[in-house]
Amino acid sequence: AKTINVPNVKADPRFLACDLRTQSELVVPILNSKGEAVAEIDIDSNKLDAFTAIKTAQVEASALKISKLL
Repeated sequence: AKTINVPNVKADPRFLACDLRTQSELVVPILNSKGEAVAEIDIDSNKLDAFTAIKTAQVEASALKISKLL
């Protein structure tokens, strides 16, 4: 139930490639009112280290807005 920013997916054994062009990935959970992850926003990029702290915060803010709709 926390954000995962993978700057280089080829260096992270947790990564499962669904597209060989993917270089980095950002996964942000969407939490219910109990704080449980019920969905996620999963963004892949074909650039290394594509997700800055600012971009990550923006996606997290979007996930919070979505969670309030649940």
